[in-house]
Amino acid sequence: FFFVELIRSLFDERFLVLGEDGKWTWNESEILGQNKALGSAEVSDAIVQGVIRGEYDPMKEILQIASCLGAEFSIHHINLAASSSPNMITRAVEVLLFRKIILPRSDTGKYRWAHDRFQNSAFKLIPQDECSQFRYMIGRKLIDNFSQDELIEHAFLVSGLFYGGEVLLQTMKEREQIAELYSIAGGKAAHSGAFEEAAEYFRKGINLLPPDHWQQDSLYSISHQLYNCLAEMECCLGNTSEVDQLCTKILENSRSLQDQMRAYDTQIYSLSYRNEMNEAVRLGLDVLGKLGEPVPRRVGTFINIRELITTRRMLKRLTWEDVLRLRPLRKWKKAAALQTINLVFAAVLRCQPQYALFLTAKGLKITLRDGLSPLSALLFGFFAMILLNPVGAIDEGIRCEEIGYRIFERFQAYDLRSRILMIRYAYAKPWTDSMDKCLPPLLTGASSGLLTGDVEFAFINSYAYSIDALLSGFVPLKIHLENMTNLKKQYAALGQETVMFYLHSAVQLARNLLGMARDVRVLSGEDFDAQDSLKTCLVTNNAAGREFILLSQLFLAIFASDYAQAV
Repeated sequence: FFFVELIRSLFDERFLVLGEDGKWTWNESEILGQNKALGSAEVSDAIVQGVIRGEYDPMKEILQIASCLGAEFSIHHINLAASSSPNMITRAVEVLLFRKIILPRSDTGKYRWAHDRFQNSAFKLIPQDECSQFRYMIGRKLIDNFSQDELIEHAFLVSGLFYGGEVLLQTMKEREQIAELYSIAGGKAAHSGAFEEAAEYFRKGINLLPPDHWQQDSLYSISHQLYNCLAEMECCLGNTSEVDQLCTKILENSRSLQDQMRAYDTQIYSLSYRNEMNEAVRLGLDVLGKLGEPVPRRVGTFINIRELITTRRMLKRLTWEDVLRLRPLRKWKKAAALQTINLVFAAVLRCQPQYALFLTAKGLKITLRDGLSPLSALLFGFFAMILLNPVGAIDEGIRCEEIGYRIFERFQAYDLRSRILMIRYAYAKPWTDSMDKCLPPLLTGASSGLLTGDVEFAFINSYAYSIDALLSGFVPLKIHLENMTNLKKQYAALGQETVMFYLHSAVQLARNLLGMARDVRVLSGEDFDAQDSLKTCLVTNNAAGREFILLSQLFLAIFASDYAQAV
């Protein structure tokens, strides 16, 4: 391709001439003198230069602008940014198409560079010391001419034009405007699972704000948005110290409890996944008290039996149709309470299970009394888990889970998908369906959790898949060990201490079953030491972790036919 374009360029510039006798002639020294080297970068430079007919040719401006708009661009955007007339721009695009420097993008009305070297060559047309100013000019014109919907649609494009050129933003109004643009772009990046890129957008937005931004009424909202979003991204990335610093800053500067709630949510989630579960539960209970939903510091057997009886009686005659007819939940404190219960529930199950039933019953009462929300789906699911095990009310639990799933479908609450699929296919459906039907949705739940940043439940789905596949015999032991080892590598970079505890123990269990341990009856070896981990579980009050170790030891003892050890 580049060779053909080089010959075309040499012909256009009359370095290569067809004589009257039908023979081609050329002057090698002139060609070399014009730096017509055969390297592809030099060739692309020569081709791009070949379509420009002078310093003030509109083609030069159009190439410069298009190079800043990215790998693909539209004539509409060039029209907004260029000083040339629309007719000139249209003719220039036709020339670029003819010379195969750009190509059309099917029926989208957009164009793309035929090769990224053409884009690089066009970008070189901008003097290096004027690059930031030129990109700033394009971004400024696009902002001034875009509607709000267009600005949201093209947030990546426009915000990228200001990257590295923030020093050119002179007024506070302009800096605030670009900070909001970075917030939009960061939100879109987060939605697609690009958490590091999203964090960088939010960080750049914060850096544009003045030191007293929290005190300025006009900047309070954008400050709140950027700090909360950055804290959530750092949480997804496992950067716990940054999460703590950002949440502390938000809580100190928020003007109301409602404004503080998002930071509390992030703190609870962060504490839970870093294995500080008691702290997560303590904070969750404190927040519920602030919201007017106090929880007794001691919940004993009598209270739990009472809540179980009253809640089962309350739900006994309800169908999913009845629940879906409930009015929407409007009270923000009630909605915030449901979110707090949702976030703290996993930590409660692991370290203070005596609160699980009480909190679930409280959430269901809020739903039936104050209205339906997407989070109601989880409350029905949590109660179904309790009914299925330990209560053993199988039919009742399956019916309750089905109500929760119908609520999930009604609201299309895809941000909760990882949690909903875990409840449905790790707890409920195995009672009625074969395991081969339950396993694939658990993988979907894991992928969904990683995409939305719900790493904790992404892992629970992955872990449930691996254990259920192993115990059901659908996955051979060697493949199971490989799967768990890959999961350990995947989650290691995310700073998930709780997750890594279970992954290390699961890998060691697989090694023992394969005979890759000194004593197959003892869950200790290269990846895990049961005795040390049991001590850690006692210190952190990790009841679920302790039970998993003991059950694994029981399983290994039976596997080794050491029934005395099993007893």
